[in-house]
Amino acid sequence: MRKLVLLFIILQIIIYPVKGQINNDYKKYLNNGRTAVINGDYELGIKCFDSALQASPTSLIVNKDKGYAEMQLKQYAKAIVDFNKIIAYKPEIIDVYLQRGIAYYHLGVLDSAFNDLSKVLNDNPYHREGKEYLSYVESGKIHIEKKEINKLKTEQTKIEQIRIEKMTEREKIIKGSRNPISFWYSVFETW
Repeated sequence: MRKLVLLFIILQIIIYPVKGQINNDYKKYLNNGRTAVINGDYELGIKCFDSALQASPTSLIVNKDKGYAEMQLKQYAKAIVDFNKIIAYKPEIIDVYLQRGIAYYHLGVLDSAFNDLSKVLNDNPYHREGKEYLSYVESGKIHIEKKEINKLKTEQTKIEQIRIEKMTEREKIIKGSRNPISFWYSVFETW
């Protein structure tokens, strides 16, 4: 029995510092990724988020931040994979449905975009961005019905450019602020 207790204590001594190191690595990579994104270096941000996920594979925060960075790089399919991971664990996080719906829209998967954006508006009928993108989806469906694919692609490109400009403007405000990045990431949830 003594040997078993001793073995348990030794394992705790060995494992505990490793857990602490993983947590420190996770925070370091997460913060570095967020800083890179705020500075407009989305590729570096994604690399940092990937490292954070190695330290904490089930982090929903990192998947959300990584999905955001991928959206900025127009890597919509990759962003959807990250958003799906969040929804699988926490389907009540409505903002993720918004982001995934936007990604589906830009990929031209309008039925899935419609479903996600409808979910956002069912939760909050006054959600400005949800309403805006749902109208884009409905317009896109009309273009498809009329076989006006070129109009749909032109509209998607224009909307994509506007979305990226808005995000870049948000990042400039954050970069010029004295508030910590963690404060601004909480603001992203409602902005």
